[in-house]
Amino acid sequence: MDPSQPPAPVTEMEQLFERLRSGLGAEWVALEPDDAALGNGDDRRLLRSSVPLADGRPGVLMAQRGNDAPAFSDAERELFVHLAALTETVLRVAGEASQRSRRLAVAQAVAAGVADGVTVVEVLGATVDAVFDNSGYYAVTATLLDHEADEQLIVADRTRALRNHTGMRRPLAAGLVGAVAREGS
Repeated sequence: MDPSQPPAPVTEMEQLFERLRSGLGAEWVALEPDDAALGNGDDRRLLRSSVPLADGRPGVLMAQRGNDAPAFSDAERELFVHLAALTETVLRVAGEASQRSRRLAVAQAVAAGVADGVTVVEVLGATVDAVFDNSGYYAVTATLLDHEADEQLIVADRTRALRNHTGMRRPLAAGLVGAVAREGS
């Protein structure tokens, strides 16, 4: 680390792991994917507990003491189980908050984008642009159904790789949109 540079900010997870490490007298604490082959399962200086990762994959919270340190006591093992459950709750709540924040950002972008829309087509186009630009969706499309003309009209289409279909007309019954138009759900 360059001493002339300010230290990188410490994340909440790093703070949590540091508290777990120091509270348990461990050399290190880590949350790894469940398939990580770290440590010996019989080592009394290693604590392991299943904790889902932020993305939902199975994970393992681990704490390990150094080679010269004593084994974890039964009381410390029980404490670790409770701390792992708290860690799981913290990760779940943080993930839910992050997801709500992303949804609100998309909703805010949609609201700002449609504010100047005059026609239905302008509002739908602004909505498609806002959702596409503020999400990870591969494609976002808005389609108007014209029951009198018996057709679908794609009024806005954004995609990351495919060609744009804005302005394309299709029979009302075509594709998934057509199935929904027929069944009404």
